[in-house]
Amino acid sequence: APVEKREKTLTLDFDVKRISSKAKDVTVASSPGFRRNLRAASDAGVTISLENEYSLYLTTIEIGTPGQKLQVDVDTGSSDLWVPGQGTSSLYGTYDHTKSTSYKKDRSGFSISYGDGSSARGDWAQETVSIGGASITGLEFGDATSQDVGQGLLGIGLKGNEASAQSSNSFTYDNLPLKLKDQGLIDKAAYSLYLNSEDATSGSILFGGSDSSKYSGSLATLDLVNIDDEGDSTSSAVAFFVELEGIKAGSSSITKTTYPALLDSGTTLIYAPSSIASSIGRKYGTYSYSYGGYVTSCDATGPDFKFSFNGKTITVPFSNLLFQNSEGDSECLVGVLSSGSNYYILGDAFLRSAYVYYDIDNSQVGIAQAKY
Repeated sequence: APVEKREKTLTLDFDVKRISSKAKDVTVASSPGFRRNLRAASDAGVTISLENEYSLYLTTIEIGTPGQKLQVDVDTGSSDLWVPGQGTSSLYGTYDHTKSTSYKKDRSGFSISYGDGSSARGDWAQETVSIGGASITGLEFGDATSQDVGQGLLGIGLKGNEASAQSSNSFTYDNLPLKLKDQGLIDKAAYSLYLNSEDATSGSILFGGSDSSKYSGSLATLDLVNIDDEGDSTSSAVAFFVELEGIKAGSSSITKTTYPALLDSGTTLIYAPSSIASSIGRKYGTYSYSYGGYVTSCDATGPDFKFSFNGKTITVPFSNLLFQNSEGDSECLVGVLSSGSNYYILGDAFLRSAYVYYDIDNSQVGIAQAKY
């Protein structure tokens, strides 16, 4: 058997700190995570732990010289690292560039907004960032001098999906996965996402490779679809859209129509074309105007949902589709809502059941059933 390359493998052990599963208003839990920005055993890998707090997958970074420690939300659906600046409000730490000798301001004009109306603004800059035992120099990031999001974000998506690419003074840059490869810290600009089970307190992301112990069978290779998160065609892939060929609930077909699907760790729920979302909602719940979606008893049971991709089926337990609005509430949201477009956004409700290998170098995704 071939010998696996083990050099340059950098691992960050899990932080098993218990985060209470405090429920949030569903708009807050899903919309910032929706990340549809309102644009104005492995080979040579880095493993980062993620703490599971509903839609937040928090990892610890150190930024600056000397390093300032804070936690950021890992998001495959966007491409920028930005951190809350000193004087802004954050539960997970702030960054003061005046205390860093490696800070270098590039330009003003950093701005990013999210679907719930929250936003961050400030300056584009470069810094030294340590993550998973690896230190990256000259990493472009947003230094948010004002923000009301509540925590920073580590976007690890594709080039061309940066907030900077949408500004009036448009530019792109090499983000974290590309910098890790450029600086020789990993062999491939790729990473694997393992969000773990619903009740787990942590998961992992492995830069530079995949871990076959965390999935069943083989990884099915899917080519990326060349559209952006508005559904418009692009000359090359700018987001992790793949073709979802159909959904079954048990043995019953929900849809056999192929639509693009964005694999997005920054989203809590599943968003589907309106007719599909309505069909699922009506079958398993009752419409609630206060929720803006379909609700059912949190004790409700139903069949496993099966998502088909190029011959590979990912099975999602029905319980993963139910989201409690507040602690102790007996009523749950059926977590499949309308995307308002002809594509899906597959958030954590789906991704907890999938092991996903994001291959930036080859504009592909590998996908398999996650194994707990």
